[in-house]
Amino acid sequence: MRIVNYIKDNYRQILKSYSLVILGSILLAIGTGVFLIPNAINAGGLSGIAIILNSQFNLDEDIVVLILIWAFFFLSLLFLGVKFTLKSLLSTLIYPSLLVLITRNPYIQNLIQETFIDNPDTSKTLIAGMFGGVFVGAGVAITFIGGGSTGGVDILVFIIHKYTRIKQSILSFVIDGTIILIGF
Repeated sequence: MRIVNYIKDNYRQILKSYSLVILGSILLAIGTGVFLIPNAINAGGLSGIAIILNSQFNLDEDIVVLILIWAFFFLSLLFLGVKFTLKSLLSTLIYPSLLVLITRNPYIQNLIQETFIDNPDTSKTLIAGMFGGVFVGAGVAITFIGGGSTGGVDILVFIIHKYTRIKQSILSFVIDGTIILIGF
């Protein structure tokens, strides 16, 4: 009954919050699936880990993201609590699902193939990196503004921040930077 009263009293804020998490997850999936993964651009995060694992063990990036995002979801449940994790649940469902749809959709893959892969060019890779960065950055930021998480390595950021009070921006930079350096 307490949850019902909370929802009734705060439905506009809840709707706005969850809408932002959904929008952020969609942007993240587009940036990752259309621009970063097809061009093997390691920008950190789960997609960066997936690109590394693909290059070393020939694992499908979308499946790696799907597995890792659920692992981080359960870490979030253990360390960050149910309320925060419920907002991450949306991203945990939407982001990998859309990523699988994008990476396995023949129409989208043909478009990506014709645009970036068949005609490799430094400027096209640069453009893919810029657009991928904009979509992913906006997606993550919008999700954070919604009070949630994209369910990826930012879960580690929130967990470490909770116990150390190190700024989230610094933690995110260090974790993503480490993933990028490993990718080299």
